[in-house]
Amino acid sequence: MSSATRLLGQSPQGMNATGDSDTRNYYDRCAAEQKVVLTPAIARLDELLIRHALGDRPAEVWYDWRPLYQPTQKEKADAFKAVADAVNVLANAAVIPDEILARGVKGFVTESGLLPGIDAAYAEHGDAPLTEDDPQADQFGPDGQPAEGFTGTVVPFPARQIADATPRTLYVSRKLVNGDDLLAWARSQAFSDLMPARELHVTLAYSRQPLDWMKVGQTWQGEQLKIDAGGPRMVERFGEAVVLLFASSDLRWRWQEIIDAGASWDHPEYQPHVTFSWNAGDINLSRVQPYNGPLVFGPEIFEPVDENWRAKFEAAE
Repeated sequence: MSSATRLLGQSPQGMNATGDSDTRNYYDRCAAEQKVVLTPAIARLDELLIRHALGDRPAEVWYDWRPLYQPTQKEKADAFKAVADAVNVLANAAVIPDEILARGVKGFVTESGLLPGIDAAYAEHGDAPLTEDDPQADQFGPDGQPAEGFTGTVVPFPARQIADATPRTLYVSRKLVNGDDLLAWARSQAFSDLMPARELHVTLAYSRQPLDWMKVGQTWQGEQLKIDAGGPRMVERFGEAVVLLFASSDLRWRWQEIIDAGASWDHPEYQPHVTFSWNAGDINLSRVQPYNGPLVFGPEIFEPVDENWRAKFEAAE
């Protein structure tokens, strides 16, 4: 924000002006009045209310004004990803004990509000990770899977990666759980040559460049991902395929995470979509009313890239 905006009340001019400085200036002025006017005015009343409610004045009781500016979901996701990357670096470098780092992560994820219900999950699970002194700490076998007889939960930061896995091509997808709903819509729009419901999916990675799958890691979105009804939807052709385009910041961030792990991508950008037909016929796609219901996707499936997948699919029909 320029000095002219703050001191003279003049908004930035020109083609790049967005009006954001006016909003920020207003919020900053309100925050200043909260601090220097309202807080001193109500301080005595606050002390009376605390003593009346609690019977004494605990030193640890305090409050702060909630910021007027609230970040968007994308800004929250950006901050979340930046912190997650930093935590991953610290965990791999082993410069902070896992138990201490896990407590910091717990505080961040619970206060961010991006993972609803995580407070209750922590309360049920407990936040004390396993240590080397715990009889269940040896939770992973030589193959990286849970050791035989292990019944505990996963340590937030498993100890050390023994060695890099053999690089290989990578195809990651999520099956559409409610595929019958999408196909029922497609039939109502007179589409034919439809994909079987079991084959409907969204692609997250198609890397011909070999990479270490272990560096991709697991998604924090869980084993099921729901795209709520509504939002931008379009029906278009991708080559011979007819696809439903939809928006999902969760899928975009996961795709970017896979790219950052070393995966290649054959297109200029990532656009989430579900292929539902290979023949649009004479249908004018610009007049089609896109499917507007929810899309529910199952867990991520990791496979090597199969260049002949369509031939195998057609032979199985």
